[in-house]
Amino acid sequence: MDGQEIIERLARIEERVAEVREDTVELRRGVFGYNGTPGLVTRLDRIEQIETHRRWTIRAIVIALLGVVGSMMAEGLRLFR
Repeated sequence: MDGQEIIERLARIEERVAEVREDTVELRRGVFGYNGTPGLVTRLDRIEQIETHRRWTIRAIVIALLGVVGSMMAEGLRLFR
């Protein structure tokens, strides 16, 4: 290899490194977000919060329904005495 081939090869390597850096930055922005836009981590966290809220809402509804049914049963038993 002469000096010119080495310089050309180094130039190609530098170009490839720059491409990899750009891809890495783009990937990082997609995962963590950038400039106010939510990334994958934020979106997954929001989905998890929504799911947790949904589960608690369902539990509250079930407990309320059980309370209503229980009070109706108690009232019905009181009427038959």
